[in-house]
Amino acid sequence: MRRRSIALFVLSLLLVVSATVGSAADTEDYTIHNYELTVQSQTGSTSVRVTMDITYRIRSGVKSTGFKYIGNYEVEQLSGQDGEGRAIRTSVDHQRETRLNWSFPAAGPGLKRVILTFTIPHAITNGASNENRFEADWAGVFKVPVSSAVYRFVFPDNATRTVVCTPSQYTIGEKNNCRIIEMAQTPFHNATFEMTFWPRIADGGSSLASMARGLTSSSGFFRSGRFGNVLIWVVVAIFVVVILVIKKARRAGGSGAASWRSSGSSCAGGSSCSSSSCGSSCGGGCGGGCGG
Repeated sequence: MRRRSIALFVLSLLLVVSATVGSAADTEDYTIHNYELTVQSQTGSTSVRVTMDITYRIRSGVKSTGFKYIGNYEVEQLSGQDGEGRAIRTSVDHQRETRLNWSFPAAGPGLKRVILTFTIPHAITNGASNENRFEADWAGVFKVPVSSAVYRFVFPDNATRTVVCTPSQYTIGEKNNCRIIEMAQTPFHNATFEMTFWPRIADGGSSLASMARGLTSSSGFFRSGRFGNVLIWVVVAIFVVVILVIKKARRAGGSGAASWRSSGSSCAGGSSCSSSSCGSSCGGGCGGGCGG
């Protein structure tokens, strides 16, 4: 009888401890041990398939959730799994920026890996002449330090292209007959990931030149005389202003976000952005590409 009482007491104690751990708030005592962001482009498409591979180093307590803002991009086909291939819960919120959320069974001290995959439509845009661009100011912005990171852009073929990117140092690889541009950062130092390359892989929209040609060919009025030429330049100037405003708003990721990111105490610095400097504000919806 006494042994049964002891066994029941131990079982009750274990249940209480388990319930306490399961209900405990996520720890703030963690870092990102490794982060890999892979962007897979597609022939003739402006959409990209993105994989975020995050390995947390939990120092104390437990962690069971994560999030990442990705600017004003839309997200399709979001899914996630842990390092053992087990599915984890994911969701998308539309705040000042698009926010990805994920959750998994509470993990204690040690390493915990999560892998998120999703599609961003209209992510490839046109640059000058025959260029394409991909911009991800949000790429490496986290509220905790990042030890090492890899940004990776995968072309849909193995054709030779001229590439200008941020970070500027990269290596060229090839897999499954697809050319891969890879930027490794150890230690981590650059939160922005941008690619400009030519020739294009897709038409990201009509250029200013083609729009101006369309306007001049649509009306004899614009084609005749000096007044028509002046109007053409006015229309082109308006298009330039509109595109610059849209681009600035997109990079800002909501009102005040641009100046927020440029501040020395902002969350836009990876390793310089500790939980003590911006933790609760990042997690509370500050945007700016932050994650945790």
